[in-house]
Amino acid sequence: MLTIGFATPTRTFTQHFGKIDSALSMSSADDSVKNLRENFKIPVSETDPRFPSMLVGFNQRFIANKCKAVYLPNTPEECACALDDILENYKDGAKIRSGGHCYENFVMNDATTGIIDVGGLQDWGYDDEKGYYLSTGETNWSAFQKLFNNYGRVLPGGSCYSVGLGGHISGGGDGIMSRLYGTTVDSLTGIEIVVKDNPSQPAYVKYIGETSEKTDDANLFWACKGAGNGNFGIITKYYFKDLPLAPKGAIITDLAFKWGDEFNAENLKKILDEYVDFAARNDNRESSGKFQIYHEAAGESHMTIHTAYFDEATKKAAKEYHYELQRKLDDLYTVSPPSMFVAGHAGYWSRPARMDGQSKEDAVKDSLHDFPFYDATQNMNASGPNQRGKYKSAYMKERFPIEQVEAMIEHLRTVPEGLCPEDMKQSLLQIDCFGGRINDFEQKDAALGQRYIPKVDTDINTVGWEDDIIRQEE
Repeated sequence: MLTIGFATPTRTFTQHFGKIDSALSMSSADDSVKNLRENFKIPVSETDPRFPSMLVGFNQRFIANKCKAVYLPNTPEECACALDDILENYKDGAKIRSGGHCYENFVMNDATTGIIDVGGLQDWGYDDEKGYYLSTGETNWSAFQKLFNNYGRVLPGGSCYSVGLGGHISGGGDGIMSRLYGTTVDSLTGIEIVVKDNPSQPAYVKYIGETSEKTDDANLFWACKGAGNGNFGIITKYYFKDLPLAPKGAIITDLAFKWGDEFNAENLKKILDEYVDFAARNDNRESSGKFQIYHEAAGESHMTIHTAYFDEATKKAAKEYHYELQRKLDDLYTVSPPSMFVAGHAGYWSRPARMDGQSKEDAVKDSLHDFPFYDATQNMNASGPNQRGKYKSAYMKERFPIEQVEAMIEHLRTVPEGLCPEDMKQSLLQIDCFGGRINDFEQKDAALGQRYIPKVDTDINTVGWEDDIIRQEE
């Protein structure tokens, strides 16, 4: 994944091999480069306890077995030095990563010979001219804490806490607040990036943004707003001239749909139609959701609805809205409280908007699914354990046709040869909400291409799966 991070060039910092001053008073530039490389470059070693952890990420299927060195820079200048060194020594297998949460083997594979890990880039704050800034070594959760606790602001990023900002933002990351505020790149106004324009000259750090006058810089900034990671340089810092104020709280409703003979393609399509129509509306941008259709072995599927509120009036309206949403779903299929925790990106900790026989007036008085915004974000913030898995995503522009729903039911009832039902409990089809503010932007605004209504994620997770079994499902 791409990486990002920044620290002022004169600050004193602690390196992994000791303390040095970033404003090194060396006798020559060559001595400075040599010293920096020796301090943050870790060569392959059977005795260094850190090295095995550097070769694997969130998806335990993939390991960079042939990696020869890992770089751990703490400043943009060190990133530039690392980029020169990795291109000199490991050009064909050079990779960059931030949080290591990549689902596929873009970084962790047998072709990788060198990795620049930007997790050490941790500078953050506010610049009077450029606005709020975050380094690419931050994660979704650490970035949320800094913005919320210090400024009362929020970045509409993802809910997987361990995802690094380096790849998340440059890939056009979205989150539970994106229907109201857009994706992460829709707020992005500038970046700090390490580039190497001339192979015979050293890499260097530069700032580009929405005010860049040079055509190449303007095009580069556009491309870094959603075109993906590690393509154009090493992003070290993201800038946002303005970020929205955080909500006061959120109403969160967690619903379960039990598997059984009635959970068939016909009834699932009714539920999906209601859910897609919910995502397509423009008068409910404060609301978003996740619909996790688990394998039959899990016993039930979960739908989580999240509505942000800013005062007592919008809190009351959110509770009434959730009540009516659940009433509509109850008319389509029996809705019940979740009966168990199941792994995934939204766990069991909330409850339905209304219980059996509960009036709307009583439901509005209920506080069991009312959370202050910090707690709401923390509760939604679950990546799950690092494990072996296969993930695929797609985007829909309209309702799911019945043929696709029938295929969902068929495969979510299937246990592949060599596995048992217990192995399938974490496999699911997760449908996230897009639409709203996300769809207000055009291709000219950012390189991000996925601006539709729902996003469909297929997750196949289990501990101990062999790759040949997973490939049967690809």
